[in-house]
Amino acid sequence: MSKSVFVTGTSVITSGGVGNENVWDSIINQKVVMDFREYQIADEKQITYPVFPIAMEKLINDWLEPKTIAWLEEENLKNDYDFILLLIASKLAILDADLPKDSVSSISLIIAHENLGINRLIDKILSPKSVDAKISSYEGFLKYREDFFNVQTFPHLFNLAKALNIEGQSYTVNNACASGLYALDLAKMMINSEQADVVLVVSSDYAHVTEHMWLEERGFVSKANKLKPFDRERDGSILGDGAAAIVLESSNVIKRERKQKIKCRYAGSSFKQDTWRMTLPDVTKHSYSKVISQTVNRFAKSEVDLLIPHGAGIPMWDLYEANEIHRAFKNGLPDITGFKSYTGHTLGANGLIETVILIYCMLNNTIPSLLNFSNMDEKINLPVVTQPTYKKIDTVMKTVSAYGGFHAASIFEKYGD
Repeated sequence: MSKSVFVTGTSVITSGGVGNENVWDSIINQKVVMDFREYQIADEKQITYPVFPIAMEKLINDWLEPKTIAWLEEENLKNDYDFILLLIASKLAILDADLPKDSVSSISLIIAHENLGINRLIDKILSPKSVDAKISSYEGFLKYREDFFNVQTFPHLFNLAKALNIEGQSYTVNNACASGLYALDLAKMMINSEQADVVLVVSSDYAHVTEHMWLEERGFVSKANKLKPFDRERDGSILGDGAAAIVLESSNVIKRERKQKIKCRYAGSSFKQDTWRMTLPDVTKHSYSKVISQTVNRFAKSEVDLLIPHGAGIPMWDLYEANEIHRAFKNGLPDITGFKSYTGHTLGANGLIETVILIYCMLNNTIPSLLNFSNMDEKINLPVVTQPTYKKIDTVMKTVSAYGGFHAASIFEKYGD
């Protein structure tokens, strides 16, 4: 039998700040941080690309103890910014949940990430220090063998669990931009099957040059360096650094010990797989609208008050989303806003980051405006929120239509009003 699963702890890190309150303040007051990142490649080619950046060295020094930094250096992890973001987001979420100290070691862990280990390896191979024509292929392998080993996902589970001192079940999830929503539902299944009482779900992404190059090659990066979801003048996305973590707990534990820590109820999610194109949805199957409708029918006890779609600012993708949202909500659309124009597109981390912000919209009964939106595209015609709006919010929905054909929709409900 399905049990209620509650969110008791959250954390979020973006270019706008560190921690739930700081990021929420950056969005409400539109404190947007966008800059350009420079990357030097081995052949002395320099690439400059737009990004919503986090000052990683400052983050490390401000939020990690010297002994933890020393351990990261010893394990060759201090420059793995994806891992650093996972670690700090996890620590903040566990702290926010205020878990009993004797129970922390038994919690379970799910990492939701799009490319664990790969970017760190690419960084080393592309580095100017990597070029040495005198060494053989075998010697080259020996030079990077530890990094090749760490491309696998299980070392990250091991290292993160070790750093957090937790010993429960652990998994990695990779469903492109929908990874966070898939991971949340895996956590719910673990709790409902009584395999875990408390599950930490965490996701991160540091905006690497190769991610930018991949998107740019496909024409998905804004040439105007302006992320404008659903706007008539949208011309692409911009990457961002970020991380988020959510602690989910069983209703059994909550009712017995921790009812006062509940932020909201995670009602559930639906998913569907397209197999038409890796980077394009099949518009004829309407998989996205089916997932949204199924989620509403299965899990929404009342009308959806607020919807946060993917909203990547990519012309074709935004249009596809809009058409599917209209199809799913034939009897009236909920209010819609988006967060990528505040945080950048954080790829595999975006689902979890935007879910945490969405939960804060519900807790504060506040809908932030869709930043950079000024011209309605008549082909999209969504009820986007263009001014900060205060209203009672009881039911919220996060949706993602991702590369790889991963369609996902999740519902969260206010608790205890």
